[in-house]
Amino acid sequence: MIQLSGAGKRYGHKLLFEDADWLITPESHVGLVGANGTGKSTIMKILAGSETLDYGSISRAKGISTGYLPQDGLTMTGRTVFAECMSVFDELHAIEKEMESLTRSMSELDHQSQEYSNVADRYQKLEHEFVARDGYTLEAQVGTVLSGLGFHRDDWKRQTEEFSGGWQMRLALAKLLLQRPNLLLLDEPTNHLDLRAKDVLLEALMKYTGTVVFVSHDRYFIDNLATRVFEIGDGKVEIYPGNYEDYLWRKQGGAARQTETISNELVGELSANRVVTGLSPAPQAPTNGNALKPEPADSKARRLNPIKRQQMEDRLHEIEEEIARAEAAIALCETQLQSFVSAEETQRQTQELARKKSDVQGLMKQWEELSETLESDL
Repeated sequence: MIQLSGAGKRYGHKLLFEDADWLITPESHVGLVGANGTGKSTIMKILAGSETLDYGSISRAKGISTGYLPQDGLTMTGRTVFAECMSVFDELHAIEKEMESLTRSMSELDHQSQEYSNVADRYQKLEHEFVARDGYTLEAQVGTVLSGLGFHRDDWKRQTEEFSGGWQMRLALAKLLLQRPNLLLLDEPTNHLDLRAKDVLLEALMKYTGTVVFVSHDRYFIDNLATRVFEIGDGKVEIYPGNYEDYLWRKQGGAARQTETISNELVGELSANRVVTGLSPAPQAPTNGNALKPEPADSKARRLNPIKRQQMEDRLHEIEEEIARAEAAIALCETQLQSFVSAEETQRQTQELARKKSDVQGLMKQWEELSETLESDL
């Protein structure tokens, strides 16, 4: 889909990376990691086409549609939240208007005429495209995405300029999810999201059939989404297959230890074969009586990888903090309900209270499942 050959980039006198040769394949989910200032956002801009390489080349496959979410700098004005999201469907709206015009024409034409046949053929072609692109469910799609990212129904009618930078970024993210380009470039997409919104985004991206390249410091998010990890640092880009846990395992020497284990097993098999065939066993290194016995295989299967366990513990603490915030919001909402303002406001607050309580129940379920898994690993 996108290939970099001998790629290099400087930021002033600082070399970010050089001699980078890598291919981003269709449907892959690539997580970019590295210390701050190593060039992750710069690479995202290069992939998006807003910056160029200083060395090497970049080639893109034909037919790529790109959606890019920068870290900041996005401001939307002049529309309501709902209208801003609906604007991503302008092409479908144009198709819908033409279909309406064709319908009027068909009602006025002689059904036996060639002109009627031509108009009917054009209508069928447009309707087929409209249905294939879910044109009859646009408003429902917008409502689902906005709700998932934390916009309440009352917010949908508000002007976009009324929202802070963090909410502007959520709105930009909603538009990208609705556009469904075949290449998504997301620079710190979880920065302004609460836990529930993160889960909604993660679920959407895990089901996403296009290519995703993203920058994130959220280990849980990377671990569940990435199929490859690109590490940027020391002027180079290193590529690791698998998710974040696999990346850490390899960084900490897991692959080398595995190779050593396999070699030891082969040596053991060779020694056993020497005994079976009547040959003298190979010389053995001296051992003492304090050698540890191997852990039973079934016990190993039940134990969590230490990296995975740490991720789950981090997630557990994050959920606990989110529950505390949600319970504080519930208490505030219950206090506000004690003061009558209007019937509409009471109804809104009641609905909001029910939603927050539902959120807490969902969080509690996640907390219980994680706690049970961690306790069973002790």
